[in-house]
Amino acid sequence: MLVQAILVGIWAGIAGVDKLVLQTHIHRPIVTGLIVGLILGDVNTGLITGATLELVWIGAVAIGGAQPPNVVIGGVIGTALAIITKSDPQVTVGLAVPFAVAAQALITLLY
Repeated sequence: MLVQAILVGIWAGIAGVDKLVLQTHIHRPIVTGLIVGLILGDVNTGLITGATLELVWIGAVAIGGAQPPNVVIGGVIGTALAIITKSDPQVTVGLAVPFAVAAQALITLLY
C-alpha cells in the first residue's frame, strides 16, 4: 500500500507539472483516473470516477484572476477514495470537490 501511495503521489506531481507548464492535458480527471486506477488495481472504477469528475471540471477555466478548483488534486484524491473505499464514484465527487477547492486556495495563498 505504501508503494501505491508513493506512485499515486508521483503521478499527482507529474500531472501538476503538466497543468502548470506542459499543457498536454494529462492532468485532466479522465486521464488521472485511468492512471490512478492502474496503480491501485481497479481500472474500471478509475475510468468511471475520472469521467464523472471530468464532467465537474469540463467547463472550469481560469478567467482573469479567478481560479477554478484544482483539477489535479480533485481528480487524484477522488479516484483514489473511490477505489480504496470501494464506494460509488458519484459519492466521491462530493468528497473530491472540497479537497480541490481547499488545494486551490492553498496554492493561491502560496503564489
